[in-house]
This record gives sequence, C-alpha cells and structure tokens, in this order.
Amino acid sequence: MLVNAVIPLVVPRMMALGLVGGSLVGMTVTAVVAYSPVIPIIVFAFRAKARARRALLAQMTAFTLDATECSVEGDREHVEALVEDAFGTVGRFETVIRTELLSEVSRRYESTTSFSLAALPFFPLALTCVADVLGCDGQDSCATAARLNGFGDARAFVLANALAWVQIIMCSWTVFPFIFFALARTERLPQRVRTVAGAVVVLSAYGCWALVSGVGSFLTYLAMGAGGLWVRTACVVWFAGVASWNHYLFRPPRYHGSND
Repeated sequence: MLVNAVIPLVVPRMMALGLVGGSLVGMTVTAVVAYSPVIPIIVFAFRAKARARRALLAQMTAFTLDATECSVEGDREHVEALVEDAFGTVGRFETVIRTELLSEVSRRYESTTSFSLAALPFFPLALTCVADVLGCDGQDSCATAARLNGFGDARAFVLANALAWVQIIMCSWTVFPFIFFALARTERLPQRVRTVAGAVVVLSAYGCWALVSGVGSFLTYLAMGAGGLWVRTACVVWFAGVASWNHYLFRPPRYHGSND
C-alpha cells in the first residue's frame, strides 16, 4: 500500500515537532499524501451519481403513464388495467409516482452510507494492520519493537499495537460517509469551484481521520504502557465513544412510505 511507502518518508521528519506532535502531524500528512491519488476517482464517481440522481428525479417529477414505453405496445392496455385495479385511476397512480415515490427515492439517496460501503475501501488496510501486529512493526522480534516503543513487556506492546489499529480502522469507517455528505453540499457551488472543493473535501476527510485516529493511538499506547488510572479510563471512554459513534452512524435508516 502507498501508506506503507509514505510513512518512512514523512513521520521521521516530523519528529522534530516532538513525539506527540510529530506523530500526529506525520500521520495526518501521510494520509493526505498516500490517499491523494484517489481524489479524481471519488469526485468524478460522485458527480456521475449526482447527475444520474438528478435525471431520475426529473423523470419522476414529469412522470405520466402515456409517456412510458412498452416493449410490446399491445401490453399497454393490460398494464393500464392493472394500474387502475391497484390505484383506482391512472391519475392517482401518476400522482403517487410524482409525490410519494419521488419523496421516498429522494430521501433514500440522502440516507446514511451503509456500513459495507464505508468499510470496504479500508479492507486492504485492515489486512495490513494484521500483518503489522503479527510482524511486530517489522522488527526482528516483538521484544525489539516493544523496547523501541518504550514498552518493557512485549505482550503489552502487541496488545497496545492491536488496540491502536482497531480504533484506527473504526475511525476510518467515518471517512466515506463524511465525503459523500460534504460532496453533496458542494453540488450547490458554481461549476468552476466545484472540482476544487471536492478535492479539498476528500483530502480533509482523510487528514481528519489520520489526526483523530492518531490521538486514539497515542492514548492507547500511553494507557497500555506507563499510563495510570486516569489515562486508562480515558482510553476506555475513547473506545466507547468511537463504538457509539459508529453505532449511530450506521443505524438502520427509517423509511416512512405511504401505507395506502
């Protein structure tokens, strides 16, 4: 992954800011640089989806049964009979399409991103996390990695490393819901600034993810190392907060269609 190639180039140079500042700024810059190649893909894919959505809603707004096409024109009378049997009149059916169904389709487009869609882009990173933990940060032994990270116990370091990666992945699930939410707002901007705004949105999402998960990683290492009761309590609260946020973010959407 590009992240693994960028980390050795960025993080050591940021250590001049100190351990905490260097780590947080280094992780943020790493994420921004490593994920910048995906900007055009994300922005253009979202724009294509937005155009398709506008076209669909425009068609539904002007929907009439007469304007629809039948593969076999002789089936039209049969279709109209079925519509009248279900809705009473063709006019009632057209009204439902232009109002209730239009509202429902529009709202579903604006609903929260599914968990699978939010998590799938980070699946390769999750595999890298497992390799990093089992490989003891790429060192010759877990004892060496523990010593380099200020741990006297290799088992404590492995656990801290695993927990840090867990919260990094959990924080990553927010990236795409935020990107989609923010890109939808850039659709209102003038065409000449829309692409630039989209790029800023994507980079900000990845940068904020790295910064926030960096805070969690530092807190996790501190809690599993020489941290006292308050630090460990703060770490527990952090994990509970991240878990609660994801539970809220990926809650099942509620639809309120007509019961008629």
